[in-house]
Amino acid sequence: MTNSLKSNFPEDLVCPAWVWSQLIQIPKKEINKYKYFSGHFYSALPQILQKKLNIVTFIREPLARALSHYAHIARAQDHYLHKTVIKLGSFESFIVDPECQPLIRNFQCQMLTSSFDPFQIAKNFSSNDLKSFRLEHMIEVMESNYNDSDLLNQSTNIINKFSFVGITERYNESIQSLSKNSGFNLQYYELNKSIKTISSNDISPSVKDFFYKINKSDLELYKFAKNKLDNFIQINNADA
Repeated sequence: MTNSLKSNFPEDLVCPAWVWSQLIQIPKKEINKYKYFSGHFYSALPQILQKKLNIVTFIREPLARALSHYAHIARAQDHYLHKTVIKLGSFESFIVDPECQPLIRNFQCQMLTSSFDPFQIAKNFSSNDLKSFRLEHMIEVMESNYNDSDLLNQSTNIINKFSFVGITERYNESIQSLSKNSGFNLQYYELNKSIKTISSNDISPSVKDFFYKINKSDLELYKFAKNKLDNFIQINNADA
């Protein structure tokens, strides 16, 4: 999706940063000239930029997202948890490890509702800290004090303000609907797939039960987002 959307903007208006560690190194005056941002900024970007943004995001089935995240960490040697994941050796160990579990437990809801100032967090960081993604580590393990119900309510309120919410498992349908109703010329690109993936079919029933028990908010968010996409398509097809 990133390449498809990016092609609709002049190259000099596309922000080259895709994580906070990169973005905070760009002078603020230069940041303000960009019209297109994509990456792992979660929902904090409008507050940091101090301007309204048209936000497009995709929600993914929680277990599929977690398996993909796990595969990415195991593959990416520069990830801050790579060595830990390799040592743990399995997804089952990954989801119960205290250091890793914040990246699994209601991660989509947690990142939607997180509130942080990356400039303040990283004010005393060295260049090596930024290169090693220490900032991302601190942001991604933040967890709110919301209970499951409040976390879900906060998350649904936030995505209701977004310009478009797609579903990863309905990628082509989501892109087609976004293209039709946004005015952008969006071409289809194959989904980014991990080289080594674990299927949910490979996960034991007991591990699945544990996973969904600690991801109640994310699972309900996924259902909400699917209904939201259905309504978006239905309304816009009726207006066509």
